[in-house]
Amino acid sequence: MEFSKRLAAFGLGLMMVGSSAIGASAGNKEYSFYFKGFNDTKYSLYKPKDDDESNHYLTISSNNVSTSNVFGYKMHRRTDDNVDYYHTTTNNDKKTVSYTGSVKKYDRMRLAGQKDDKSKNSTVTTVKGKFCP
Repeated sequence: MEFSKRLAAFGLGLMMVGSSAIGASAGNKEYSFYFKGFNDTKYSLYKPKDDDESNHYLTISSNNVSTSNVFGYKMHRRTDDNVDYYHTTTNNDKKTVSYTGSVKKYDRMRLAGQKDDKSKNSTVTTVKGKFCP
């Protein structure tokens, strides 16, 4: 009997880990921005927020963000847009950013991005990855 309880607890634990991994990736939205020059702002489509968390996440999968190609970004909400400020990055690390205002599940959010004018060259740049509003 003791073995079957441990086996059931183990199975339940595996299901919980699996469901949290699915939930964490379910909110990811893909983006791909092609910039012809400085301050050439591009936008993702508006997508509903999947949770009440007060952070948003950004992952850059292209390897061309650097001190020469500075990526600027901001999260926008369809209504009452004052929830984020403009950020810049020169690396491809995953970003965790706190919202400056209150956001709720189902708020319609989109990512705006641009090649920032702090970039050292004006070459055409593609930045792509995922964001989770």
